[in-house]
Amino acid sequence: DRLVYSNNEYKNLHPHIIDIIKPGVTVGTLVRAAVERGAVPNAKGQEEAFIRERLERYENPSGEPTVRTYAHGMIVSMRECRTPQGGFVTAQTNITEQVMAERLLREAVESIPEGFALYDEEDRLVLFNKNYLKDRPNLGSILKLGSTFEEILRENENSGVRSGYLGMDRISIEERRAHHENPKGPLVERQPNGRTLQVEEVKTPRGGTAVIRTDITEQVQTSERLKIAVDSLP
Repeated sequence: DRLVYSNNEYKNLHPHIIDIIKPGVTVGTLVRAAVERGAVPNAKGQEEAFIRERLERYENPSGEPTVRTYAHGMIVSMRECRTPQGGFVTAQTNITEQVMAERLLREAVESIPEGFALYDEEDRLVLFNKNYLKDRPNLGSILKLGSTFEEILRENENSGVRSGYLGMDRISIEERRAHHENPKGPLVERQPNGRTLQVEEVKTPRGGTAVIRTDITEQVQTSERLKIAVDSLP
């Protein structure tokens, strides 16, 4: 249970205990020092419980990555495993910039007034904003990150969601999938609540698909009133 080797990058990830990261120090000493020096915000108020849980994971590492945010602001991804000889290896990576970029992207997407969803090059859903669900609450239980567009489309159909918000105006699944794979202009969807949505799909440079839903109800109503006014002219 004693440290045999650590590189400079590992030490840079843990400036709060860099003075004791030396060969021969025990894992328990490192964990306790990090907690006592206030390096782990999540441990505050439950220090002993956190130390026990951390040492349990040391004894039985899952091999799955764990993400931890430290008091100095650094976000670290850790993957740990046991060696065939019973030793312990931890590989840790500074993912602060990646996480901050993802948060910035999420904030930007949520600030978009239109409904927005993004599918990757394998046509799997990778993100969507809350406005994408606006006036379609039942869709929330169907949209799952990692699902393909076709899987979501068929689940919509099987659950009755499509018929509920599109009525008899909905196109077939095959037509909708074909349009998604090869977008050719916007689609117009009339909702049962009287709203009208325009669905625009755009291919990304990497082969993904961005879906933008815009409420065009006012424009449609204005156009219809204008048409009625023009038709009523003598």
